[in-house]
Amino acid sequence: PDERILFLPKSENWWGPAGATGPCGPDSEMFYDIAPDGPPGETPVSNPARFWEVGNNVFMQYDKLADGSYRPLAQRNIDLGMGLERLLPIVQGAQSIYETELFAPIMEKIQALATRNDTFAMRVVADHTRAAVGVLATGIRPGNVDQGYVARRLIRRAARYGRELGIEGPFLSGLANVAIDTLADAYPALALARDSICAALDEEEARFGRTLARGEAELQRAPKARFF
Repeated sequence: PDERILFLPKSENWWGPAGATGPCGPDSEMFYDIAPDGPPGETPVSNPARFWEVGNNVFMQYDKLADGSYRPLAQRNIDLGMGLERLLPIVQGAQSIYETELFAPIMEKIQALATRNDTFAMRVVADHTRAAVGVLATGIRPGNVDQGYVARRLIRRAARYGRELGIEGPFLSGLANVAIDTLADAYPALALARDSICAALDEEEARFGRTLARGEAELQRAPKARFF
């Protein structure tokens, strides 16, 4: 076989189902080698940092049932999992999606606000703020159940990592404006919903701040442990 093809078991080459049951099947993953002159013999398994997964062909041919069995689908298809953001770092010669033109503006804004340097935290803030913008643009609002809970988790995790970066005061709506400006040409609905998106971010960020303040106050009042 071609030396560029790596055959793996079902545990490594299988997609789905999305839930406990539903369509699923084997897949053929495609990787881009960012270091073609690297040590020979390395594979996506032995060195995943070297090989970027840019897509996969899912051969959707089974329906997983509640009892764990698989029934052949009457209608089969091939689902190509290859998106813009998977290919963009390769096309633009970037080290990751966060250095491409889709993320660079929001990353630069975060770096300007931060007083501490933490690449992982900055990426979390950028990714979660951008995702929250998309969710809020649909009219979903932060809450405790279903889609609202997803929005709340995205916003609060972004806010928490912002605190770890030393960012003072509310900042998410400012980042949201950068994200909207970056994406509005392709998604004009984001610009139309700008005010409601920013208002929802401000409200949830303030609510999270009050929650943290109450928690910190409780910790201050708690009896101090004594060690001997």
